[in-house]
Amino acid sequence: MKKKVQEAKRLITEMKQAVKVVEPSSWISSSSNIGPYVRFYYKDGNWFSFEDLENYKIYTRNLKSLFELESEITKTYAEKEFESAFQNIFRKVYENIDDKDIEKFYDEILANPPQDFLIYKPVYGIILNDNNKECALGPISIFHQPTFKHIVENEIKWDKSFLWLGWDSEYMIQVKARARNSKKAEELAAEMLYQFELMVYYAIGRKNEDYGIYIVTGGKHLNQIAIILGQTTVSQPSSLKGPFQKLPLDENYFIDFSIGNNRIWCMIGNNNLSKIELRVLSAIEWIGRANYETDKKTRFLEYMIAIESLFSVSEKVLITPSIANTIVEGLCLLLVEDLAKRLDFDKTFRALYGIRSGIAHGGVIEIKDENIADVSTIAVEAVRKFLCDKRLNSISNPDDLVALLKRLKYGL
Repeated sequence: MKKKVQEAKRLITEMKQAVKVVEPSSWISSSSNIGPYVRFYYKDGNWFSFEDLENYKIYTRNLKSLFELESEITKTYAEKEFESAFQNIFRKVYENIDDKDIEKFYDEILANPPQDFLIYKPVYGIILNDNNKECALGPISIFHQPTFKHIVENEIKWDKSFLWLGWDSEYMIQVKARARNSKKAEELAAEMLYQFELMVYYAIGRKNEDYGIYIVTGGKHLNQIAIILGQTTVSQPSSLKGPFQKLPLDENYFIDFSIGNNRIWCMIGNNNLSKIELRVLSAIEWIGRANYETDKKTRFLEYMIAIESLFSVSEKVLITPSIANTIVEGLCLLLVEDLAKRLDFDKTFRALYGIRSGIAHGGVIEIKDENIADVSTIAVEAVRKFLCDKRLNSISNPDDLVALLKRLKYGL
């Protein structure tokens, strides 16, 4: 802990030099390099302020480092709550930094043990075939709210009349989180539920404007209204845009083992995934984003990123022609068993990759619907291969993948 205290002391010393104590009347600066409008109270009517953007960047960067100094706090404590607590200690140590004050600051946060939270949120755009059963998908559970609201109400020991105010969904979604405060639990839940949304869009398998699930991204029906003035006519069209069909999440399709859907839900919020599983998760999320996206260029790139995330040799290396060749070769070896058809696949994918390069380098590229269909099909088939193929299930790191592809290449 002593080493961490010394590092915290160094960071705080830099932060002291980045702030200035001002009176409220001094907030409006005549400097052309005025800092961001960020202030927090010091004492005796005075405030901490920033003279310019660089000082503010020092403060925020060091605050982030202080938050990440203790991994247990990073995992279980909300960063915003940490900032509020730190501002209290910063007022105290501004004039004199004492090691004991810093140590006490961290000890008091850690003294509050983590606890298990259950987070319930309304979920839109779905339906269950059986409202009397829980629909469990990995760590996520979905309930018919009128039927199961008692599981929430039974945990409340005080007035329950306020509980469902503003609740306008027939279904509720439950996720568990372990944290030191409710704010962090809410943040962790939001991360897992966003993953869940993306996985649902992945599982749908294609862009489908009839369906849409909304938990953390919003997205209810939008009224498309306009006034159109012609030379001799006036029209005022109005239509609702958005998903109108509800997705039956308890259908067997969403846990179908033959296409790997049974495995994807257990990846949500899982901190023990192998490097290969993390790549598969990333690819699923990119496909989910693409299936949700409306702009064709963005959709195309997101499908391509999904493919690249599966086959790239290293996360730190830019995509080069040689790496592109590795990706094409990997796809051919895994997806195309017929040797005679591999040449056609190679040609198709290289053409798609040429479009990707053109978009990335600012070229004026026309994306056809068939291009979207081709790249999305390849992305989904590649992910399903990683989920279902026993040879790929047995590997856990990129080196093993390279070795497997080499054996397949030489028929070993």
